[in-house]
Amino acid sequence: WTSSNPSVATVNGSGVVTTVASGTTTITCKTNSGAKTATATITVNIPVVPTGVTLNNTSATLTSKGQTVQLSATVAPSTATDKSVTWTSSNTAVATVSSIGVVTAVANGTTTITCKTNSGAKTATATITVSIPSVNENDMQIIVDSVKASKGNTVKVNISLKNNPGIIGLMFKVGFGTNLTLMDIEYSSQYTEGGMISESLNNPVMLCWESVDGSKSDGLFATLTFRINDDAVYGSYEEINVTFNPDDIYDSDTINVPTTVINGGVSVTSYMAGDINGDGKVNLKDVTRLKQYLLGWKVTVVDQALDVNGDGKVNLKDVTRLKQYLLGWNVSIH
Repeated sequence: WTSSNPSVATVNGSGVVTTVASGTTTITCKTNSGAKTATATITVNIPVVPTGVTLNNTSATLTSKGQTVQLSATVAPSTATDKSVTWTSSNTAVATVSSIGVVTAVANGTTTITCKTNSGAKTATATITVSIPSVNENDMQIIVDSVKASKGNTVKVNISLKNNPGIIGLMFKVGFGTNLTLMDIEYSSQYTEGGMISESLNNPVMLCWESVDGSKSDGLFATLTFRINDDAVYGSYEEINVTFNPDDIYDSDTINVPTTVINGGVSVTSYMAGDINGDGKVNLKDVTRLKQYLLGWKVTVVDQALDVNGDGKVNLKDVTRLKQYLLGWNVSIH
């Protein structure tokens, strides 16, 4: 008995084959008289078990309910046969985590997100702190969206008003992360007249609205368009913060209006929100691809982009949200 590649498998005098490493070898059996031979092809596939797993972030602080941060896992070695992982949260009342590592804030507190390899039982953890400022429900609220976008792309961030008692003046500054470049500001239809911005779009930028007629309109106030810098770090969170002077928010009697800010930001992802088919665009083709996926078609999708509404699930609600977004509704996609 002989092996053509003993570094893959050896064979003893009784024909017992012993594996050594992954690969292929030919075992030859040859008669001692007559020189007759027979061969067997032996293929060895020894799984490469993960030796460890690391996360792109080991800690993060979320400051508003529904805010998300994307965790990603790197399994070592790179040749590991099974690189799949599972995600769990030690306290889902504080923050939940989806099957693709998206952490969503629920309520104040601290939780540990654990990533575990499905083979080799290697783990890595991240400590998530949720610190949502207390809100007086009677205050007017300035709410900044938390959205997702990939580096090199643009994203729209809405600033909305809630509990507006009737204002005639509103001015505030918007500061933003260093990996964001502000491209444009557009006031909503009910605030277009009287709306102004500072001379440049530098960080921070000033928004100012004033009207003798006043406004009690809740909902969208303005939309800011940002570009995520090419060198932004995947998984990072770029904060967008509103600050104001109390004297700059007042009613028709020039009385200051008590106001609370709920800040937001941009989570930098490895994909474009809503780009289900991965062509770098968000359009009706993505709606079709998402419906095909839900119907069980064997189609190529960007897994991270499937949860369009950010609720940790992938279902028909995501189709609806994507269609609303494409039709110009005041909704965000993830």
